[in-house]
Amino acid sequence: AEQAEKYYLQSIETLEIDFGDEHPDLATAYYNLGRLKWQEDKLEDADGLLRRALSIAAALRQHRTMGQIYNVLAKVQETLAPDEAYRTYEKAISLLSRQYGKHHAELARTHLNLSRYYLLEEAPDKARTELGEALASLLPEEEVKNWQYMPRADALSLDPVLLIQIL
Repeated sequence: AEQAEKYYLQSIETLEIDFGDEHPDLATAYYNLGRLKWQEDKLEDADGLLRRALSIAAALRQHRTMGQIYNVLAKVQETLAPDEAYRTYEKAISLLSRQYGKHHAELARTHLNLSRYYLLEEAPDKARTELGEALASLLPEEEVKNWQYMPRADALSLDPVLLIQIL
C-alpha cells in the first residue's frame, strides 16, 4: 500500500507539473489514491481525494470516470455520511443513465452497490428492486422483469463477472 501511495502521489505531481489541474489521467490518479485510502479505512482522506477526482472529471466531462468516482465516494459516505450515500448513488445512476442509456456496466455496478447498502440498512424490498435494475442494465437483449430473473446461459452480458456477482 505504501508503494502504491508513493506511485500515485508521484503521478499526481508529474501530471500537475506537465498538464496543470485538468487532465484525464489526473482524475484517474486521484480516484485510484482515493480508492486506496478507502481500502485502508482512511475515510476522511479518501473523501477529499475522491472529491478532487470528481471535480477534475466533471470539468473534463469524463462521465464514466465520474460514475466510478461516485460509486467509491458513496461507499465512503456509507460510513461518514449515510444519508448522503443514497444521494451519491442516485447521482451516479442519473449521470450514467443520461449519458449511456439503460445498459451500461458501471450503471449495473451502481445499482448493485446501492442494493447492498439497502440490505445493510434493512430495506430488503428496495435492495431487490436495485438488483433487478442491475440485471436489466447488464442484459441488453433480455426482458428483465424483477430481481429473480435468471438469464439463459448464452445471454449477452455487458460484464460477465459483474453478472455473476449480481446473481
